[in-house]
Amino acid sequence: MRFLHVFFYVRYPDLNSFIRERWEGRYIEYWDANDMIALLKTWQNGDISIVRDGGDYEKALKSIKAKGLIMPSKTDLYFPVSSTNNRESTTAY
Repeated sequence: MRFLHVFFYVRYPDLNSFIRERWEGRYIEYWDANDMIALLKTWQNGDISIVRDGGDYEKALKSIKAKGLIMPSKTDLYFPVSSTNNRESTTAY
């Protein structure tokens, strides 16, 4: 484990270097542009209220019976802690 920790910091001195070189670099190298477009469309159109509950987003969320665990992280770049607070208040437990 210590080796991985040292390797990471030697190769990527900060978070921005890691994101640019490792994360973005993989997208550029391995993904086709159409893959990214499809992914973005999924995120933009992933509103369950579109297909049920007449567009009522809160009603659609409250009708979900599955249990879930929300684990926000200060370093999560997709879903920061601030974005989970609203979902918590509208999700039925």
